[in-house]
Amino acid sequence: MTRPDEVTSRPEPAARPAPRTRDSVLHFIRLTDDGKVNLESVVRKIPAGSAPMTDTLNALLAGPAANEEEKGLRSLIPPGTLLLSAAVRDGIAYLSFDEHFRFNSFGIEGFRGQVRQVVFTVTEFPTITAVQILINGNRLDYLSPEGVFIGKPLGRESL
Repeated sequence: MTRPDEVTSRPEPAARPAPRTRDSVLHFIRLTDDGKVNLESVVRKIPAGSAPMTDTLNALLAGPAANEEEKGLRSLIPPGTLLLSAAVRDGIAYLSFDEHFRFNSFGIEGFRGQVRQVVFTVTEFPTITAVQILINGNRLDYLSPEGVFIGKPLGRESL
């Protein structure tokens, strides 16, 4: 038992190693003064987890960081969109999003922009050439009533 006037020494806590990160390329949108929707990439450090593509997509879904917003970047992916699952087979990423992904308040250009953001971000990985977008695990032919086709795997050249 320690008396109140005794000094007890505690071991110094071990220094925690800095969390590992990886550079990921995310694609956001810049709207021009004349209304054009331009894709623009940023390199962001994200935690290095065991699922780099999923981690990168979740960073994309979270939207631009404050410093990226200050530079005029935004996301056209509907707020609240969740990635339900992600798998890669034969160079194609199969990405299942929840129902939020189907409702874009920016119309056809918004739908096109959000699909481009996803496809360009995921195809930054050298082993992925195309993306099949699924909603709640189901393949749909069109994302929107305006006719944004998602019925087959989409590569950069198809957008």
